[in-house]
Amino acid sequence: MIAKIILCLVIGLVYGIAQAQKSVEVQSALDQRMRLIEDKISSEQIAEGYYIIVGVYSHYKGACTKMKRIQQLGIKAAVFTHPENQMSYTYIEKAFDTRGRAGEMLLKLLRLPEFSEAKLWVLKVGSKLAK
Repeated sequence: MIAKIILCLVIGLVYGIAQAQKSVEVQSALDQRMRLIEDKISSEQIAEGYYIIVGVYSHYKGACTKMKRIQQLGIKAAVFTHPENQMSYTYIEKAFDTRGRAGEMLLKLLRLPEFSEAKLWVLKVGSKLAK
């Protein structure tokens, strides 16, 4: 009887350790996927905020093609052109007012099959925003 109790405790302990390790691995993967890039873009055409970037293109046409594919999924997407490097950025929905709100949307996207392997990241535009 005591051996069964000890065996159950050991199994429970091993299971708990495995779950904790899995949680750490998931958090590590999320941290890698939720990169924050800061850019001091100075343009009146680009609103301050946190943008979920789904692609950066040297040609505006490529960014628009990506935007249309995303819109066909029923997701709002738009494009802006960086005023300094002339690269076209395709982003999801809008400029979010906090990193947390952008992160919530990013997590929702990563759960969709169309974005599960996508290289998404958050771009912070503007210097007045808090982290």
